Amino acid sequence: CSALLQQMQDLYDRGHKDVQPNVVSYTAVINAWAKSKSNQAAQRADMLLQQMEDAQIAGYENLKPNARTYTGVINCCAATFGPQLKMEETFQIANKTMERLRSASDVCADDFVYGAYLKACFNLLSD
Repeated sequence: CSALLQQMQDLYDRGHKDVQPNVVSYTAVINAWAKSKSNQAAQRADMLLQQMEDAQIAGYENLKPNARTYTGVINCCAATFGPQLKMEETFQIANKTMERLRSASDVCADDFVYGAYLKACFNLLSD
C-alpha cells in the first residue's frame, strides 16, 4: 500500500491532478499497516502521520489528519509485538499520537480513539 501511495504522489507531481493523495488514501495505508502484522507498522504509520501534518502546515488541507487517522496509528501500536524495548518504543509512539491529537485544534478524540489507546496500553504494558 505504501508503494501505491508513493505512485499516486509521483503521478500527481507529474501533472495527473486526479490522483492526488488525500487524508483518505493516507489513512487507508495506515490502516493497512495496522493489519499487516509487521513489527515496523507503528513506526511506518507514525512516519505517514508526520508527513500528513507537515503537508498540512505547508498548506495541503486535503492531508489534514482526522480522528480515523490517529486511531489507525494507535491501532498499529496496539498490534505491535516483540522484545520489551520494542514495546516501550511503540508505547511512546502511542502516547505521542494521543498528544498530537489533543493538540490538533479541530480534531476530537472519539470512542474509537480511546478504545484503540486502551488496547495499546493493555498490549504494550502487559507482562
